[in-house]
Amino acid sequence: MRGISKPMVWILLGLLTGVFLLGTVGCTKYAKEKDLQALEQQKQATLAAEQELKQKQAERQDLQNQLQQRQNELAELQSERDEVAKKVQK
Repeated sequence: MRGISKPMVWILLGLLTGVFLLGTVGCTKYAKEKDLQALEQQKQATLAAEQELKQKQAERQDLQNQLQQRQNELAELQSERDEVAKKVQK
């Protein structure tokens, strides 16, 4: 098994940090400015990681499509090669 991908690690790290920050803030009536800034930074990091994940997934899908096309092309060429070999043997 390959484990967790890097973007997923960043997303989880962001979420855990957010939970930690919320836990340290506690049940105060108002959040401190420092806490709000840290939370906003974590939100931005999480959004960036999610965007990168989507980009990598799209890239992976594109590469898988290219691989499938190449495999189909290879199968066609091998079939053509076999036909030519049969004709040469006759």
